[in-house]
Amino acid sequence: MLREKEPILSLHLNPKPNKNIIQVQNNDKLKILVVDDQPGMCETLVDIIEDAGYFIDSAENGIIAIEKTKASKFDLILMDIIMPGKNGVETLKEIKKFHPQAIVILMTAYTAPDLIMEAQKAGVYECLGKPFSPGRLLKIIERLDKEKESNLKKNKKVCQ
Repeated sequence: MLREKEPILSLHLNPKPNKNIIQVQNNDKLKILVVDDQPGMCETLVDIIEDAGYFIDSAENGIIAIEKTKASKFDLILMDIIMPGKNGVETLKEIKKFHPQAIVILMTAYTAPDLIMEAQKAGVYECLGKPFSPGRLLKIIERLDKEKESNLKKNKKVCQ
């Protein structure tokens, strides 16, 4: 029996006009930051993650990502590796200095073995090759969300 392939994330999806990027639906859900210099990719990821009910924000480069991460603690950062100015690995290293528990997933459409090795040393959670399916990304996010929920429950028991 043939299974239909899951659609691949595409930069050619039409972004929703006047979309409110930040939406809080559940304080226990992961707080996610998307960082990509390509506006279409950023908007697509924001739409997918927001539709799944997560708090989401975006940044178009590493410097803005660092500023947003200093101002607000994100549980998960999805970040492109190749960006102008600070690349994803440089940004990862900077964020880990003041937010060491941040989970960072780097994304790339390019073969960049040196940057990927450097990212692994800096504590990246995972590297995703572009294009990837929205389903794959959401499975990773859901797994991390369950881990966060489980850790919150453990902490509540310890504090009682």
